[in-house]
Amino acid sequence: VLFRPAWRAFAVLGPVEAAAEMLAFAVAGGLHAQDLAAARGAAFATVVVAQTANAWACRSDRDTPWQMGWGGNRLLVAAAAVELLIAAVCLAVVPVADTLEHALAPAMAWPVIVGGAVALLLADRVDKGRFVRRG
Repeated sequence: VLFRPAWRAFAVLGPVEAAAEMLAFAVAGGLHAQDLAAARGAAFATVVVAQTANAWACRSDRDTPWQMGWGGNRLLVAAAAVELLIAAVCLAVVPVADTLEHALAPAMAWPVIVGGAVALLLADRVDKGRFVRRG
């Protein structure tokens, strides 16, 4: 039996995030090599946005972010803002993006990128609800 944090990471949240990243890559054109830089940018943006959501999800092993509130930890809010700003620089500032072989994700990929964070938070909510009912 896996230790609970390992279970959440490897069997619940990780697969949800990985699926969102692969879907964002595909939607942005990576499967048909239409625009690999944009596809890599979409996958990168999905990682960053989903990991930002994961930071809120992992604040408690029983309570969801909706129960705890979103703005109670000002340092987490500030860290998330800095993380998203750095990601935006990596994707939108052309010399930086070119160095990383990334490009800004196309508009059609953004619902998938944001949806990855939403899916992660919903998976977290389902997992925590299952855990609380048992424990």
